[in-house]
Amino acid sequence: MLRSLPLRAFSLALPVVIGSYCVARWGGAAAAVVVVALALVQAAAGAALLGSSEVGRVTWRNRVAGLLVPFGFAFGAQSLAQIAAHSAVVCALLGLAGAAAGRSYWVAAAWVLDLVALQFLGRGYRAQSPGSRARRALLTPISIVLGLAAAGGVLLSQGRPGLAATVAGGPLLVLALFYGVWALGMLVLGRNARWN
Repeated sequence: MLRSLPLRAFSLALPVVIGSYCVARWGGAAAAVVVVALALVQAAAGAALLGSSEVGRVTWRNRVAGLLVPFGFAFGAQSLAQIAAHSAVVCALLGLAGAAAGRSYWVAAAWVLDLVALQFLGRGYRAQSPGSRARRALLTPISIVLGLAAAGGVLLSQGRPGLAATVAGGPLLVLALFYGVWALGMLVLGRNARWN
């Protein structure tokens, strides 16, 4: 898992950087079109490679497809069409976040953090049975994350990028740091403990 973290970080950052570059070069509307078209072409190429590879064999096609559809399993996709669609949506959203943030890279990073949290919550939401109490309970944190991202967008549009980044990503960053310290403590202090 640790070896895949740099690749995961690269997969998250690349569409944001492309979106930021496109909006600086061509403007907002053209950047949005380019980013969405690129995400669709990328997902289609990845799906074509996955569809043409043999099941159970890892070849260059699987590896390249993994780079082209890096977020295919983000929300529990079960079919090739779902894998491609999920990856296209996530890549497009990341690119649009970069285009919307422009050169406000901290805001773009905050939106990336929001999207990672939504991936995590969305996977948990889909894993629960429809109408269950657990599924309804997950709607609250999903709404909070969406609200933080939207508030960051409103503040950015008012010319306050620092506050926008703080609002959009600050609470999740504090939560992630707390969880990271807790997990590190469990690894260091609890490695010889019995958990049963």
